Amino acid sequence: GTSGSLPDAVLLRELGAPAPGACEGALSGSLVAGEPLRSGTVRHDRGTLSGPEDVLVVARLTPELVTELPPLGAIIAERGSPLSHAVVLARERGLTTVIRARGACEGLAEGCLVSITASGEVRVIEEG
Repeated sequence: GTSGSLPDAVLLRELGAPAPGACEGALSGSLVAGEPLRSGTVRHDRGTLSGPEDVLVVARLTPELVTELPPLGAIIAERGSPLSHAVVLARERGLTTVIRARGACEGLAEGCLVSITASGEVRVIEEG
């Protein structure tokens, strides 16, 4: 676990929390590697990754996951530490990485189009 030196991400919604899998609102996390992303398509299964426009959403970031991934737009993880081995590997690969995006697995449905800001906010652009 982490010591919690950075605050946990907070799920932001204008009108309350949507049903799981809804594509609306934004998630706040920490951008710890790579550059902001203009747009990418949410994928929850590594087997469905098809190219650099995909954004993989996972519960936990691991070194094995980072090293086995094909080229993709970004990875969003609900848990992770900015000093973890997985984040160091993501930085080395230039992989845009957001950690501590609590609620991402349920809040970002497969096929949503998202953008990632320099502050780590994940915004839904379009439903999938």
